[in-house]
Amino acid sequence: MEISSTGLTPLDDAGRVFAHTYSFSKTGRANMLVVALGEGRLLVVSPAARASDALFAEIERHGRVVALVAPNGFHHMGISAFVRRWPEALVYAPEAAAARIQKKSDFTGAIHPLSALAPHLPPHVALWVPPGLKAPDIFLTVTLADGCLWHSTDLLINMPTLPGGFPGLLFKLTKSAPGYRFFKLASLIYVKDRKALKAHWLEALERQPATLVVPGHGDAVRDPGGRQTRALVEAL
Repeated sequence: MEISSTGLTPLDDAGRVFAHTYSFSKTGRANMLVVALGEGRLLVVSPAARASDALFAEIERHGRVVALVAPNGFHHMGISAFVRRWPEALVYAPEAAAARIQKKSDFTGAIHPLSALAPHLPPHVALWVPPGLKAPDIFLTVTLADGCLWHSTDLLINMPTLPGGFPGLLFKLTKSAPGYRFFKLASLIYVKDRKALKAHWLEALERQPATLVVPGHGDAVRDPGGRQTRALVEAL
């Protein structure tokens, strides 16, 4: 399922989740998520770099942004622009990623821990850092009418084709593309204990099978019954 690079792609009929693909380098693409929290409030995960006024206006048609989440120490390029558009929005990130974000980004405001966001999330939305990581990367679930959306920013990937040049060689050697994969190349940065991560994801699959997966990079994956995701996790 391709995600729009010009506007928002609705991911469910109830208008709970939208996605947008943005460019962060000459060839790099990443996905932003917009999640409805109720009462006209919106949560944005991985705010898009180089967001257009048209994209901002489209987001505003669905509500007001009250929370911005940098999911790890690398997806932070759009924070400042989003805060300028929505000055009342608070910025959140995993605590262990905050120092890197403050060093590498142009955002100079306060970064709040994910634990401060949790009380403001409705029951159908959950967001946390899974166990087994040496560098934090969020895991997000959103309960939908027909299943559950999963999002792991840099540990799940679904690139339809291999990138060109040397990056493509690295993706091929680490079996990180093409197709829906565990992002082995990124896992070298993030993962400390693969067994702990695997056990956690298997437990999450029992509780809320992934019927729609939106990776941080690449196309969304429709996964009825969560069978593709279970096979991927069991192979870790």
